[in-house]
Amino acid sequence: MPRPPKSAGTGDNADQLSASVGKQGGKATRTTAPVKVNSKAATPKAPRKPPAKAKNSAAKRAAKPAAEPASANADKQGTTKIKNPIELSEKQLEALALAELHGLSPKMAKFVDLYLATYNATQSYRDAGYAGKTENAAAAGASRLLKKVKGHPYYAARQAEMFKRTADVQNATIGVIHAAAFADAREISELRRACCHYCHGIGHRYQHTPREMEDRRAEYDAALAEAQMNNKTLPPFDELGGVGYDKRKEPHPDCPECAGEGFQYTYFHDSRTYSPAALALFEGVEETKDGIKVRAGSQKAYRELVAKIFDLKVEPAIVVNTGPSTEELDSAIERAHAKTEQQRLEMAERLRMIQEGQLG
Repeated sequence: MPRPPKSAGTGDNADQLSASVGKQGGKATRTTAPVKVNSKAATPKAPRKPPAKAKNSAAKRAAKPAAEPASANADKQGTTKIKNPIELSEKQLEALALAELHGLSPKMAKFVDLYLATYNATQSYRDAGYAGKTENAAAAGASRLLKKVKGHPYYAARQAEMFKRTADVQNATIGVIHAAAFADAREISELRRACCHYCHGIGHRYQHTPREMEDRRAEYDAALAEAQMNNKTLPPFDELGGVGYDKRKEPHPDCPECAGEGFQYTYFHDSRTYSPAALALFEGVEETKDGIKVRAGSQKAYRELVAKIFDLKVEPAIVVNTGPSTEELDSAIERAHAKTEQQRLEMAERLRMIQEGQLG
């Protein structure tokens, strides 16, 4: 039996939905009544956010371009390079082969070389090609790698080679100090004595250099020309001690002017001709308002340094007088015995004289 359709209500409930259901063609149909909207406008609600799409991590990984390792860590990579690498000896080549046999890779071997050259584990770690995202990560990786390679035969071989080179540097330094300590300072500068202008002149008169003689002749010729213009006469030119003065000659012992002592002057040798010892002592040249000043190290300081290096106990000899010698003591004892014996004899003689009544 079919249900009767429901009629829409009126009044206060007129805004509610009403529906009627009926049979059509044996099928039940549902009709919707028209909606009546309230006179008051309903407050609109904020629209809901659409649901988040499912993350597709595989697709993102495929779409993300691969980073270039060189450019990504360019600011983290080190810049220390080994300049002028030393040619490896047979022992070092054996050490390299031994390193490969014991599992030390070329990168680890490079880290060992850089570390022994700089003793900076973190920087050597980066320079060897190891990556570290942060400074702390690089430091931690360097510390782990250093602990791993420190006990390796290759590390010991390279360290021994480094010590050998250090010993060579020490020997070279000691050689320079020793050379400076015992160098001949006269190779740098010296005080010289030269002959005066009267030492080797004719009759110990003033001897000229060629230039001085030319100037004197020019002055004489000018004076002679002026005298001829004024109808005057001049005595003939006097060459005095002649030409040929050379201050490199020794002073003449019979020179009446310098009494055989000449004159003294300071002479600086050409630094290009210094011996290695003089070069070790030489410290440069300075031009001052008073002239050229040649600087040289103190040989006393160098010699004291040599004494410290070789642990030489260089002290002045001091004679300590602890008392009289054995000979002096024996002589004093003999004199004391003789004096005592003399006193004993005098007392005996005095006693005899008292007994005989000679002394009252």
